[in-house]
Amino acid sequence: MHGVSDQGHSSGFFLQTPDPVDPLPAILRALHKNLPLAGDPANDLLSLSDDLLIYLVSLVRNTPSIPPRRSLDDWQAFLSLLRPHWIYPLIACHLRSWPEECRPPQEIREYLERISLTAMARTLLAGQQIHAVTRAMKEAGVPIILLKGPALARTVYPDPTLRQSSDIDMIVLPDAIPAAEAVLEDLGYTCPVKIFHIYPYADHHEKFFPPGKGLRLQLHWATANEFGLFSEDWLDAAFSRRITVHSGGVSFDTFCPADQLLYLVFHDAFQHRTIRLDWIGDIARVMHQIPSREEWEELVRQSVENKVRIPLEHCLAATSVWSGTPLPEGAGEFSTWPSPSAGEVRLQKKFSHARLFFLSRLILAMQQRPGFFEKLRYVQVFLIPPTPLLWEYRKSSSSLDIPLAHMRRWSRIVTFRL
Repeated sequence: MHGVSDQGHSSGFFLQTPDPVDPLPAILRALHKNLPLAGDPANDLLSLSDDLLIYLVSLVRNTPSIPPRRSLDDWQAFLSLLRPHWIYPLIACHLRSWPEECRPPQEIREYLERISLTAMARTLLAGQQIHAVTRAMKEAGVPIILLKGPALARTVYPDPTLRQSSDIDMIVLPDAIPAAEAVLEDLGYTCPVKIFHIYPYADHHEKFFPPGKGLRLQLHWATANEFGLFSEDWLDAAFSRRITVHSGGVSFDTFCPADQLLYLVFHDAFQHRTIRLDWIGDIARVMHQIPSREEWEELVRQSVENKVRIPLEHCLAATSVWSGTPLPEGAGEFSTWPSPSAGEVRLQKKFSHARLFFLSRLILAMQQRPGFFEKLRYVQVFLIPPTPLLWEYRKSSSSLDIPLAHMRRWSRIVTFRL
């Protein structure tokens, strides 16, 4: 992580031989009962043997240590478990400066370097897209904020290649959606279905595909479109607090650090209900950009107001363990924070049950729909969505495929992959 990495470079290498009775694996397994790690199944990464898990923590922290003796097949299985966590380029970067005795087998390092080369090309391509889109939006007078990985890669990481993403996420205020769509279309992007104009509560973003090679762009108009999270005026306020970043010839606006952290814990710990190691890396870097006690007190207050106080604590606890650094001094102790609201506690309990039964999730999702008739309309759209909203489930343009698309959608709903 950022703080640990810097300390490792400034103080020189120190070699560690994993202690077979190190309590760290047990701490991680207990910690991630509340906030599971991404994988299929969740927490699959914690099935690693204790010595490999300790070595992984060293890789994440950039603290050189002697790797356990394992076969090449074991190391390939290790990489397979890491694949959902998007940290190959990061650990490849760390390993380059480690002593030879601290590195895994040559075949593993060569594989990581090949991935890093691909990541470098992907980063350059994403930078070109971001530059073109943000410049066009500015010329059109459309305020837009770059979100998540692409923004963080160029804000808090020393090299944007270290933070990879599968797409580019941007957010505008709802009133600006038509203008933003027009800008993207002028740039050659295509959108299979403009959800905002069909029913804005069906989702919180539209997907745009670039001309030629490039990453998919997701155009958001809301942070959270369900479960009653985030106050109605939060996004307007966040836009007023946005910061401008200049990085490698790319300029863009993004959330200020406190808003960034709130959004990350919502996206990572609540929306996805699992967390990836690259997301933990994001949080580690962002949290150290909030140094003052006053800023932390306001951040925690906002987390209570916006019903993400519990995810904030879970994310910070996980980040502190994985990074090996305590919370910033201003953050204080969790026990001194104000308690989560009764509404958030009920929401967390209900959402845990909703993971088991989709009807519970539907009921919860209705909370943010304004008014009785809007709630009814949401139920109608949820149960039988208009045909354009089925585009991701279509296999052909034939009308005969529409019933099958409904079936495919419901298959994903009942297995909670919608």
